[in-house]
Amino acid sequence: MNVASGRVGHRSSALGSDSSDASFAGHRTGARITVVTGPYAVAIMVVALVLAAWAVGLVLANRPPGVALLAGGAVLEALLVGFLVGGIVQMLGSHRHFARAEFVLYLVASMAIPPAVVAWGWGERSRAGTAVVAVGFLIMPVMVIRVQQVWAGPVG
Repeated sequence: MNVASGRVGHRSSALGSDSSDASFAGHRTGARITVVTGPYAVAIMVVALVLAAWAVGLVLANRPPGVALLAGGAVLEALLVGFLVGGIVQMLGSHRHFARAEFVLYLVASMAIPPAVVAWGWGERSRAGTAVVAVGFLIMPVMVIRVQQVWAGPVG
């Protein structure tokens, strides 16, 4: 998703720029930007929201997180590993100016949240533990959007 314009799946030309798109504050975006802003990022957000809804259902039913939710968290984590690797590869291949350290920190934090909340939820086998898992999964779309905002660079 292109944060500034709200377009999903926008790709730049093969030459690395799209002069008709000022959504990245005049930066050359490059053809590989889709890892951070394209369907892959949207898939991460959808998976996280489905898992969050599932965890909220478990909270309402007063049930602890089960193995199936743990497996869903593992799928989300696998997607986030790809997001981290793809984001760093894109960053290293880019000559754009943006907060690179902040970008990497958000990518790493995004990867750290699911295992932490699943471990907490698995250890705290009560409604509160399941609620922690739900909140952790709800945070993931926000983290992905924040990664996209940092990637977009300074605006204004």
